[in-house]
Amino acid sequence: MAKWLKELFEDYMEEELDDIPYSNQTPPIIGCIYFGSLKSLNENKPNKPLYFLIVDKIDYDIYEVLKVSDRYEFAKNTDILLDIGTMKIIIETNNNFYLKEDEINKFILIHQITEEELNNILAFRDGERPSHLKTGLTPLFEEDIRNKFKQEEFNQIKDYHMRIFEILAMPDVQIVELLPEHLHQYEMKYAASTDQKATYKDDMILYQGEDFIELVLDEKYLNKNVKITLDDKVIYEGVLKDQSIIIPYEGKQLDLDSLAEKINIQTEG
Repeated sequence: MAKWLKELFEDYMEEELDDIPYSNQTPPIIGCIYFGSLKSLNENKPNKPLYFLIVDKIDYDIYEVLKVSDRYEFAKNTDILLDIGTMKIIIETNNNFYLKEDEINKFILIHQITEEELNNILAFRDGERPSHLKTGLTPLFEEDIRNKFKQEEFNQIKDYHMRIFEILAMPDVQIVELLPEHLHQYEMKYAASTDQKATYKDDMILYQGEDFIELVLDEKYLNKNVKITLDDKVIYEGVLKDQSIIIPYEGKQLDLDSLAEKINIQTEG
């Protein structure tokens, strides 16, 4: 490991703001980057700088955001490098979380990206690789300091990332528990050049988030008795009230193509 990179990481870990920046009272804007303090979200958190980009509104006052960092030296292949004029940043496309409007109002709007830039970021997150986008490097070893940086970045906002389960925990949303060993065999055995986040197969989409897998079924299955199996193990059986089935999972990157091939959907009755 380069000594200068190690020193940068130590500086990052110790970094705290002197004051909490003034808040912003304008309505949240999709495509805008905000800056403030992690402590403003939770008094028990350290007063560390927090940047994020709003990418979607998913409920009447809940927004999906991507973590942003000015520590571009630690960029991975899943991060998009962006020069916003006053500074160089990275958009952490695989580090999303969810904030309420009143929480976003505690942060300062510092930049608005173009609609084209936002569309490119979302397309990149969904697996497309526009050639003009600049990204970081692929870590070759588990102990790469970039991985340590990404873990720390996630740890800072983990509570707000986990809100997805609160949002999804509505009466019609199905959450299925699977033992880890049922999925471990599908973990990528070698470091991949890109982290595949979704795959498509006939009448379903399989998406891997940071700590869950989402199975999105074709609407033709709605309100029908379905039986879904993985390697002949029944993972869901009953009337499908929602197209999405959530499987909590905190393991490594999965080979989604191989996993999708082993999932079978049957209608009953």
